[in-house]
Amino acid sequence: LRFLDTGVFMRLGENHPRYSKIFLVAATNKDLIREIQEGRFREDLYHRLNALSFHIPRLNEREEDIEDLATHFLGILFNSYKKEGDDSTLPKLEPAAVECLKQHQYRGNVRELKNILLRAMLFRKGAIITKDDIISACQPSFSEGGDKTNRNFIETLLDQFEAGEANFWADIHQPFKENHLTRDTVRSLILAAKNRYQTNLPGLAVKLGACKTRSHLESDERKKFISFKNFLYKTVKISSN
Repeated sequence: LRFLDTGVFMRLGENHPRYSKIFLVAATNKDLIREIQEGRFREDLYHRLNALSFHIPRLNEREEDIEDLATHFLGILFNSYKKEGDDSTLPKLEPAAVECLKQHQYRGNVRELKNILLRAMLFRKGAIITKDDIISACQPSFSEGGDKTNRNFIETLLDQFEAGEANFWADIHQPFKENHLTRDTVRSLILAAKNRYQTNLPGLAVKLGACKTRSHLESDERKKFISFKNFLYKTVKISSN
């Protein structure tokens, strides 16, 4: 703390102070005010670090930057993994692939974008990185076979819901949060469920195991239904029609 205040320090074994003129940059993804209130971060340290602060929005909050960042990282990755004597050119992202990147939910922020691009670049099927390449890179465990594999996955999961072997929160919501399912896959799954069950939203919530009753009179079940509804309309952006 003294060093942060004055810039003065002493090396081990010395008995005279030294002065260092530095500009310290610190970063965090935590809410430090809350951390202070809950006793997990020192308030005196916070005030020494917080001379000038900037809030950098998460990648999901700045969709307009994704294309430029993707182009930038793709160039770095291509040069890093290019073998000696390889005269191939930098792969390009087709417009649909860029749009797919913009629709993805990045829990891992810029690092996740970089990892997706690395997988797409390494496993692409041609000189152009396509939307299918990006989908496969976003959810490699489900998409490697393309649309047919995705449809099979959806039908299998719906069968599991009917058999009582699947649960919305564990098998849709959580995988989506962990980026194992893309928004497009969840949309397709919900639309397939609507077509299969031909029911309204409360009925769909029950069919998918999001809540246990259609009446939603119990407070806990009502909270689950509201969370289910918000997830579909606000996060996944399912049409209300």
